[in-house]
Amino acid sequence: MVSGYSNGRILEAIRGRGYEDRVKVLAQGDSWFAFPLPVVGGARNLVEAISTREPTVAIDLAIVGDTAENMAQGERHAQLRSILAGGAGEEAIPVAAILLSAGGNDLIDRIGDLVGTLTRSARRAAPGRAVARVLEAVSSAEALAIYDDVIDHVRTIIAARDGGPSAGAPVIVHGYAHVTPRDAPALRFPFKVGPWIWKRLAPLGYTQAEQQEIARRVIDTFNARLSGLRDDGHAIHVLDLRPLQEPGGPLPVADPSWLEPTRYWHDEIHLDSAGWDCVASRLYDPLLDALL
Repeated sequence: MVSGYSNGRILEAIRGRGYEDRVKVLAQGDSWFAFPLPVVGGARNLVEAISTREPTVAIDLAIVGDTAENMAQGERHAQLRSILAGGAGEEAIPVAAILLSAGGNDLIDRIGDLVGTLTRSARRAAPGRAVARVLEAVSSAEALAIYDDVIDHVRTIIAARDGGPSAGAPVIVHGYAHVTPRDAPALRFPFKVGPWIWKRLAPLGYTQAEQQEIARRVIDTFNARLSGLRDDGHAIHVLDLRPLQEPGGPLPVADPSWLEPTRYWHDEIHLDSAGWDCVASRLYDPLLDALL
């Protein structure tokens, strides 16, 4: 992971590992590309799990907890643009593919705020309709501006490839799998990290089933909006993880009673090594093998 590195330092690191002859893949994103746990064992995140026939090296710019909004502006966007198109004395680094993981943290923050506001308002006006009101709202016009704002940030990130030697490089964007809100943090000691969604919904008094339905509605709406980015003519690919979670599928949705880490889920919103391997082998590996 090389967020903040100059292009020269990135290339020096690649040479130092003997990877200069490998195909370069650029990854920008959040914790799905940068998750640091477990420290030993299998893949810690999705980038680590990807395996291609063509020898590759990942230039991973991802940062845990980052938002699409942050990636689309300031130093984060400037570094991405510098790698792809050069500038400020830096030569561009040609890459064969661009991987993008973004939007989840934006939704936890912004949709979480909306759900809290709507819940308090609905309970004052019609106490028995709070859940129904929120379920309607997270996929209605009240929330679509939030989803579309996130999608606009993703478009800005994708557009960073234009005008440089990687302008024709395919972009692979993933949606998010269905998650189960529950008190399953990423880390309990020496301090607690997470959970994220459960911490938002449980204090509002929602039952486990109600929390799961709210989270499901948000994930489904985001995936639907994200699918609009697919553009075969401009080599923009959008991966939907939810079919992997259908009954009998290889990536089961976490059960609320599961203690972490499990075979597939490290915590409330992050997969474990087997989960990352499942997504990589079923979706990323075959697509990258075809593209590279």
